[in-house]
Amino acid sequence: MHVETTRILRAWLEHPTYGLEAMLPAIGRLHTPDTDGEQAEDDVPAVPAFYDDVDSDGLAGVDGVTPPELPALVLVVDSDPRSTDIGQPDKPAAEMVLNGGLGYYAEDTGREQGVRDANYILRAAWNSLRWYNQPRRRVKATGYLTELNGVKVVKVQALTVQRMAGAVGRGTLLAVLVFDVIVLNTYD
Repeated sequence: MHVETTRILRAWLEHPTYGLEAMLPAIGRLHTPDTDGEQAEDDVPAVPAFYDDVDSDGLAGVDGVTPPELPALVLVVDSDPRSTDIGQPDKPAAEMVLNGGLGYYAEDTGREQGVRDANYILRAAWNSLRWYNQPRRRVKATGYLTELNGVKVVKVQALTVQRMAGAVGRGTLLAVLVFDVIVLNTYD
């Protein structure tokens, strides 16, 4: 179930109209005085390499998840779903909740720019996943983006960006977008 959920969410985040890259230009930029005293906007950061724990080789290392290329986004969805129907233990629940996270990794150098880029990129991802909850937008996209192999992603909720600075391999995990995914298991 987590494999299908990961693939659905990654496809959504890579969607040309509703995905991360489409949302990024709309994120407000920090205005700072340049050398002439004029207000200048931060540049739109490039979308980093994108990995997940299902289809990306070379992520697992001795020290945990280490993307082979930096900066990088890593999508991880929990493989242990929990039922949303706690009132009927004898009946298999169709709806399940999975925890997920989208981490932004950067080089150890250039920390200030990396933190700024992480904030912009994860805000764009947050907007994209919020848009996933609007059925009209999902209908305009493709059916693959909502259902795969009998697993249907119904809703993405409880989106929270957590900033951090933890060394991981040769890079630093600067921020994580944490969320819950409500999935419907239609193949049981």
